Amino acid sequence: MRSPDPPTSLFRFYSRIEANASIRPFVIPGHVPSLPLFPFRGNGLDEIEHLWHNRRCMKHKSRKEKWHSMPGKPRLLAGLLWMALATAPWPGFSFQHDAQHHAMPSSAQQPSSSDLAKLEADKRFSEFNHRFAGIFVLLIGILALLESRLAERFGVVRYLWFFFFFIPGIYLLFFSDPESWPLGEQTLYYVVTQNMQVLQHKIFSLLLLGLSVVEYLRIRKRLRGWWTAFLFPALAGAGAALLLFHSSAAHAAGMDPSAHLSMQKIEHQHIYFAVVGFGIALSKAIADTGRFHTRLMRVLFALLMVTLGLLLITYTE
Repeated sequence: MRSPDPPTSLFRFYSRIEANASIRPFVIPGHVPSLPLFPFRGNGLDEIEHLWHNRRCMKHKSRKEKWHSMPGKPRLLAGLLWMALATAPWPGFSFQHDAQHHAMPSSAQQPSSSDLAKLEADKRFSEFNHRFAGIFVLLIGILALLESRLAERFGVVRYLWFFFFFIPGIYLLFFSDPESWPLGEQTLYYVVTQNMQVLQHKIFSLLLLGLSVVEYLRIRKRLRGWWTAFLFPALAGAGAALLLFHSSAAHAAGMDPSAHLSMQKIEHQHIYFAVVGFGIALSKAIADTGRFHTRLMRVLFALLMVTLGLLLITYTE
């Protein structure tokens, strides 16, 4: 579709310039005549219409064209973050993992001793998973506080960033839910479509593995470009956002009062995790970009990592 014609006043104005340009250069009075200000070559009216058409096209540029005009790596990062948030277990889904591990039978059906033993074992295993991850988060916080001093004597200390993210990421991926993919009987398709709670654990494992890759590339000085400073904060922020959807409201109706209180306690603890996680993402972004008190932001980042580690270690259900 042809863009609207430029205003008639522009034609009249530049027509006068075009007419005068054939006689003498268009100059500002008092300036050296050898410096013409008339910027067009050839037919001035054609130049005006061409510029006007380009201006209108830029305004109507589609979102798809803007997306494809982005550099490749930032576009890939944005796509991965969108996929992570799109698969978040929104309220209303069936959290079968929570129901299986935490929901108690109603008062009409008294649980057997074997059921109680299984529920208790699942509870202890869930607490162990959180505490296992919390130990490594705590170590990362301590490393962030002491890295500048330790790296002067032991350069290999910098690689601990990679291992402290990689080990819990591998553990969550393979062993946090032994009944599901890749080691259990539940297939990946079943996890994605039916078991949102386990899917959330798998996403957390991928985020941790992504952080380990980012830290390894940072240590090897392979990360270049302004956008690389936002890789760690973006992944940390995505993990914190997922924690906000760790809800068990869908099962509250079928629980006895003690189980209901237990689920509320779990929700509150995950909200604390999310708040601290957002603080970690924000402080890391400010520290890596150097916009505001870099040293202070690094200390704040380390203290928040220590706080998150302690919260995970003291997690109970």
